[in-house]
Amino acid sequence: MEVIAQLTEEIAAQLRGDAPASLESRMIEAKAREFGSQLVPLHPGIADPKLATYFRLDGSSEETASTLVESLRQLEDVEAAYVKPHAAPP
Repeated sequence: MEVIAQLTEEIAAQLRGDAPASLESRMIEAKAREFGSQLVPLHPGIADPKLATYFRLDGSSEETASTLVESLRQLEDVEAAYVKPHAAPP
């Protein structure tokens, strides 16, 4: 399952390497690692600052992904987090 997280612009810049890492960005990375995942920019190289705040994480199972989402939502610099629904045929 894929998890999508929207972070604050400041933290997103830190995770993309555009700004020095802070304790907060390291906490978010640690939370992802705790679930065997890592934050990957959803729109790499994008210039739009709002789109640059979206990251994806891979969760191995639906249960793990749901627990990861709930954990991320508890962090102050996470503006939104959700499990991406399965693609449906047209």
